[in-house]
Amino acid sequence: PEPLAPVDDDGVVTVAQLLAVCRNPAQVFLRDRLGVSLSEAAEARDDLIPFALGPLDRWGVADALLDHRRRLGAAWDDPAFDRWATTQRRRGAVPPMAFGDRDLGTARERVDGLVDAAVALMGGSLVEPRSVPLDLLVPLAAGSTVRVVGQVDGIVGDRSFTITASSLKDSDVLAAWVKAALLSHLDPTRPWEVVTIGRGRDGKGTGVERVSLRHPGQAAQVLDLAVDLHRRVQCDAVPAFAATTRAWHERGAAGARDAFEAKEKTRRESNDRWVAELFGTDPDHLLALARRPDEHGEGWPAEGGRLAAWAERLWGSFERTAVLVEGVGDPDDVTAAAAGSEGVAS
Repeated sequence: PEPLAPVDDDGVVTVAQLLAVCRNPAQVFLRDRLGVSLSEAAEARDDLIPFALGPLDRWGVADALLDHRRRLGAAWDDPAFDRWATTQRRRGAVPPMAFGDRDLGTARERVDGLVDAAVALMGGSLVEPRSVPLDLLVPLAAGSTVRVVGQVDGIVGDRSFTITASSLKDSDVLAAWVKAALLSHLDPTRPWEVVTIGRGRDGKGTGVERVSLRHPGQAAQVLDLAVDLHRRVQCDAVPAFAATTRAWHERGAAGARDAFEAKEKTRRESNDRWVAELFGTDPDHLLALARRPDEHGEGWPAEGGRLAAWAERLWGSFERTAVLVEGVGDPDDVTAAAAGSEGVAS
């Protein structure tokens, strides 16, 4: 189908809108433009009392504990954990009696790892972050300007922190890239870095990924791309989902196919209900998509189909403008990763 008519945004775009298209462009088009609502896939349930939590429930417990610990701040201690754990048992969030000990212990271990990584990067103590309000006038390549309004959260010094109980994803990298551009455009004199701390990409341990711009003068270029993506996604199905495009950029069509139909269900991009609704689950269909007429010319690769074009537009631009430092959340590893200054360090 042909794209819908463009949305008139009066030259104003929000920070939340730019971050949303980085995380899930299919969701933005279906939900925000078409008004489509898709329910979460329901897990099979029975009337038996569970003696161990499934992956989604384990994530929920860890996420709740992370939120609770951040709210308590310096008041966090062993008795505070015991009180929280008692509340979770009473709510039925974990299995009863000793059966819940393992899940509670796992949640605490994961959250301790996340907080330890944050403390290492915050200078030895967990600092209460602040939010920075933004009202930026950004020049676009077409010769016009756009006003970007909103805020960037999690600011501690020259860093923006996001701490999550979820595994790190490629969409986190794109969102961090845009945040780094926003902060650099706001104040190009400061060495901004955007830090995402979560579970490792293999689902084990703690992962830390840090994104900064190679030069603050590249901020407008990054924001121009993000605004263009946002405006296209408002009126079209754009195959700009992060994992599959990154895999294409790094390993070609075979890599994209692997990412789209990964054996591990939680890492399979076609398993995302918004992506599946918009593009289906057949990788051959995705790889065969032809480019739109306006997906050629300056800023686009000379050859390749639509997925290849968006892979280069996103990740080729990322490589030219950003530095990604990767490292696990052990304080020694975090310190070692901080020494990386070009490309990707691990």
